[in-house]
Amino acid sequence: MGIMHKEVLKKRKAPVLILSIIMISIAIVISQVFRTVNISGFGVSSISDPIILLLIGVFLFSQYRECKSEYKYSIIGEDFIINRISDKKVNTLQDININDIIYIKKTKVGFLAAIFSKRYACSAFSFDVYCCRYRDGNKIRKFYFQPSCCLVDKINRKKVA
Repeated sequence: MGIMHKEVLKKRKAPVLILSIIMISIAIVISQVFRTVNISGFGVSSISDPIILLLIGVFLFSQYRECKSEYKYSIIGEDFIINRISDKKVNTLQDININDIIYIKKTKVGFLAAIFSKRYACSAFSFDVYCCRYRDGNKIRKFYFQPSCCLVDKINRKKVA
């Protein structure tokens, strides 16, 4: 019988709340700075305020949406499966044969990698983020996720066996 393991990762709401308050505060300060700027008698704040409001709205909506999501990492037999649970719907994001995994290692995620890479983690800039490189046919792919040490150990043991 194969190894079985399951863990669920939820986003903590306190850091999101603090980050949201900081972002709103920065937006207020930027808005106040733009209120003092006039170009040829035209107030820059009439353009900047809606843009800042839109950006903050998009940021808050994305954070709210991420807070409602959970990631479930599972090992079932020879497969490593990552599911996203959102609004009671389960979507399978990755289903990888453990033997196709090249490596899993702890890493720091840079700003561009956090934006443009596949990420199955609740925090983009956490220190407990792992990078998984795996074979997908003839291609080498990677993604970032936040497993427990126990899950990483089980995958590495399964790869060796």
